[in-house]
Amino acid sequence: MSKYIIAFFILCTAASCERFVELTPPDTSLEAEKVYQSDISATSAVTSILGELGTYSAFSQGYGGISIVSGLTADELNTVSQQLSYQQVYTNTLLSNNAITGDLWTRAYKHIYAANAIIEGATKSTSLSDKARNQVLGEAYFLRAFMYFQLVNLFGELPLITGTDYQQNLVASRQPANKIFQQMEEDLKQSQSMLTATYSNNTNLPTTARIRPNKWAATALLARVYLYEQKWQDAETQATAVIAQNATYVLDPNLNNVFKPSSPEAIWHLPPGVSNSVQYTYTGDGYSFSVTYIKSFGLGPQSFGFDLSNYLSNDLVALFEPGDKRRTSWIDSLSDGTKKYYEPFKYKNGADGGGTLEYLMVLRLAEQYMIRAEARLKQNNYGGAIQDIDAVRARAGLLGTTATTPTEIMAAIEKERRLELFLEWGQRWMDLKRWPGINNPGVSRAEEVMAVVTPKKGGVWSKNWLKFPIPVNEIRNGSNMKQNDGYAQ
Repeated sequence: MSKYIIAFFILCTAASCERFVELTPPDTSLEAEKVYQSDISATSAVTSILGELGTYSAFSQGYGGISIVSGLTADELNTVSQQLSYQQVYTNTLLSNNAITGDLWTRAYKHIYAANAIIEGATKSTSLSDKARNQVLGEAYFLRAFMYFQLVNLFGELPLITGTDYQQNLVASRQPANKIFQQMEEDLKQSQSMLTATYSNNTNLPTTARIRPNKWAATALLARVYLYEQKWQDAETQATAVIAQNATYVLDPNLNNVFKPSSPEAIWHLPPGVSNSVQYTYTGDGYSFSVTYIKSFGLGPQSFGFDLSNYLSNDLVALFEPGDKRRTSWIDSLSDGTKKYYEPFKYKNGADGGGTLEYLMVLRLAEQYMIRAEARLKQNNYGGAIQDIDAVRARAGLLGTTATTPTEIMAAIEKERRLELFLEWGQRWMDLKRWPGINNPGVSRAEEVMAVVTPKKGGVWSKNWLKFPIPVNEIRNGSNMKQNDGYAQ
């Protein structure tokens, strides 16, 4: 397979455009078709998406990634940045032209478009082996579902783009969230049926590396989708299927190993990028929160970007119980001489060096225990819910929960999810939005929390801020696009 054809496809799928619906369709020339005449080149099409997700990009990680943006939006992070776009995120005063949230939208739809191109190309091909076809298609369906999950939970109603016809995409209108979730279900079931239980390398041979999604990655994401849909029995079933793979997935008692390539807890994680043939040892999130690196430059916005501006909220840090290993292993601190700042330390190796390769965690076993705990609680299986909560607490070096009533167990689940999954793909922000309020079940938990938190950050809370604004260019150029409530067109 020529390097030209592989490069051609990568350019086609990774091309950036002001609006995703204006992307031209994949090249239907002979050269483009050759991508799907070889198992190796077809595989390179899907691994190019995985490679981009692992780089320091505005979608997956780093200063403009989902983890940091959602952490600033919610109650996980504070910032000293004076950048206008960052301040809008932090104070819940977003505008429709905010570059950071606009990038999240654009990059996610770029990956969706690439996945659609792969699904169409691999489905039509008569040259691929069954093994390669199933692997490539299974990954493409998985990645499309993964992107839509992030988008629908950040922006609400979305254009549901499942093809590459640019004329149809141009007039696409926003679809209800339940339709997006239905598509995710269908994609993940397809993925489950096509992917194997083992992991594959970039030549489709078995490997111990957990970089390319497998059947259990699709199952883990499906468990999360069912949880968000409040399909409790289905969520429990899928999470149980993953937890049962105890020869593959284990809660690592050494919390310092969880985010390393050899982590037995990883269901799906991504290696950091390569630049000039040099493999980075740090993730984008590790770079943004490297205490050693921050000390060398000073805490605050730098001339080269938004980095080194953020630190953990005191409320989050104070929530850890004495003896919690997550507090000692996953949080570090620094001082400017007058104030102590707490920094996330899940990723040990930032841009300062250190030499130990780390992977960006996307799906891991602890979340599956928390998914099953909540699903069991909602089915009145209180003992089962407590058992799963205690599995996560025991790994953290803590005794079992003292919760006994449904209200207490739910509070324990919220606490453990907040402490276990902080700054991992916006899970705290998404949790707050999907849960009912504690004091007022008629509103979301996010409305309760943010009504208190937002004024402290210098903003004024409105329930409209539960959704990010649709990027202004999408509204102006899309004939059937409508803005979220509370934002200017």
